[in-house]
Amino acid sequence: MNDVSIPLSSAVLTDFSSFTEIEQEWNALYQAMHAPYVSDSFDWAKLSWEVVCRPKGRELFCIVVRRSSRLIAIFPLVV
Repeated sequence: MNDVSIPLSSAVLTDFSSFTEIEQEWNALYQAMHAPYVSDSFDWAKLSWEVVCRPKGRELFCIVVRRSSRLIAIFPLVV
């Protein structure tokens, strides 16, 4: 087995402006998916945040993972 080093970085987005800054990258990742669910989309996450979570006083907590500078994974969560 070969050890392969893949430089990954992660960040936690906790404010809405940082969340919206990744919209284009998120949409590109979504479009590249083989069979995405609508709930995987940026629009779904944004609408869920604006309609359900923020009005209930929840905290935004979105984990993003990058390989070099390329977005490869998103985990939108609320606390």
